[in-house]
Amino acid sequence: MIREAVGAVAPGGTLLVFTMAAPGEAWSADLNGLYFREIAVVPSYSCGPDDTREALSAIASGRVAVGDLVSHRFAIGQAAEAFARARRAEGSMKVVFAF
Repeated sequence: MIREAVGAVAPGGTLLVFTMAAPGEAWSADLNGLYFREIAVVPSYSCGPDDTREALSAIASGRVAVGDLVSHRFAIGQAAEAFARARRAEGSMKVVFAF
């Protein structure tokens, strides 16, 4: 899946890898393509299975009202406005596309 994601990144873009790979899982990359297309690959923390179960339990029980975390909703046709809003953290908590 990461290989496909790299293919979707525009030249000069950044691929944020926000997932946990299995221990010992290797990824082979076309380094020539990453280099000449100037693609940055940035790993990000992703919680483990125990954290995920705890979070889902908190959501399912109503202890965390996730709907209240969404500050702005945009239709897909308003993508430019949505990204502009997300860039300005002031007054925004979560900006989502509502389909």
